[in-house]
Amino acid sequence: MRPTIYRNTITRGIYAAFLQGRFEEVTSCCTPSIQRQLPRESIAQLWSTLLGQGGGAPPEEPPLFVRALSQDKTVITFPFPSKTLDMVLTWQKDQDIICGMHFVPARKVYIPDAETEETQVTLCNGQLPATLRYREGMTHVVLLVHGSGPQDRDVTMGPNAPFRDMARQLAARGIATLRYEKRTYAALETINPVSFTINDEVVADASEMVKWLRKERAFEKVFIVGHSLGGYAAPRIVESCGGASAVSGAVILCGNARPLEDLIWDQVNYLNPSGDHSALKESIERVRRGEFDGEGLPLSLCGSYWKDLAGYRPAEVAAKQKDTVPFLVLMAGRDYQVTSADATLWGQSGHTITVFPDLDHMLVSGEGPSRGEDYFTPGRVVSEEVSENEIAADG
Repeated sequence: MRPTIYRNTITRGIYAAFLQGRFEEVTSCCTPSIQRQLPRESIAQLWSTLLGQGGGAPPEEPPLFVRALSQDKTVITFPFPSKTLDMVLTWQKDQDIICGMHFVPARKVYIPDAETEETQVTLCNGQLPATLRYREGMTHVVLLVHGSGPQDRDVTMGPNAPFRDMARQLAARGIATLRYEKRTYAALETINPVSFTINDEVVADASEMVKWLRKERAFEKVFIVGHSLGGYAAPRIVESCGGASAVSGAVILCGNARPLEDLIWDQVNYLNPSGDHSALKESIERVRRGEFDGEGLPLSLCGSYWKDLAGYRPAEVAAKQKDTVPFLVLMAGRDYQVTSADATLWGQSGHTITVFPDLDHMLVSGEGPSRGEDYFTPGRVVSEEVSENEIAADG
């Protein structure tokens, strides 16, 4: 299969060609047979018919996402004012050549950016700024929970902002989102560096956010979407909230099931296989032996942090809850931070797993082995999978 990013670019280009009346470009990437069947005049007539049926033109800017229905089918949504259609493109195997094109009623309603609002709030005792993306009538909401390290509400990394992209795309599918500044980013002074745990870093704040969404905003259903460390902590967050009484489902995006110390060791060796990692190895062995006193522990985290995580197995904790709170695990095929070893553990605990082979840890499409510097290459999160699978988790 050719890299998905090329087909996405071509698909969005066809959308723009329709909107701008460049009908000769609509079939420029099609087989000769399609070009003969759809000359410029036929495409112009087709577009005129669609405009009449749809009550006018859709937004000129193409939607941010392109869905992959299968290995050789892509879909992009045309949100006309009075109806929404999906354009389905069929590709020749292993080539960027279109051999089929048709319009069908969209599976879900697309809501343009202009019809959603971003409300700024401050939560958790006025310490954490947050953004609620919402539209009147939305009943489902996703709480986006960050990965490790200090993170702003958009998880900004260089030119990329994965949580902002995901919020826009989920809103386009009728789902509200709450994203917030992580405590280690916005209120680091409130954390005791010698006694804090993952509860102080992630769990307690996420639990407060869930309560606010249910009680203050009265959403019918709240879902947790945790990325990386947020996915690792998601089973604890669900427990802390009271399970199914507060949370309707959880999606784990590139979340590890292995112990954190195992991830650190594998990541360092992947990025620098010939380096001297003896000091790190000794610090990890101390954690494995249950020696949490003193300095020099992995990531310079305090002993209480590592002691709290000793014996924590997120896949097993989630498995005990899945009869009442469904968990969905989404993995990235090019992820060097959370790997197939984690997918195996999630699978062994009975969780549904979907792997997207072209994505890296930050959910951006690409090709070849992923490296840390890739995260600073401009791209957009391919989060249509998130919205579709989140809805599926709701049943």
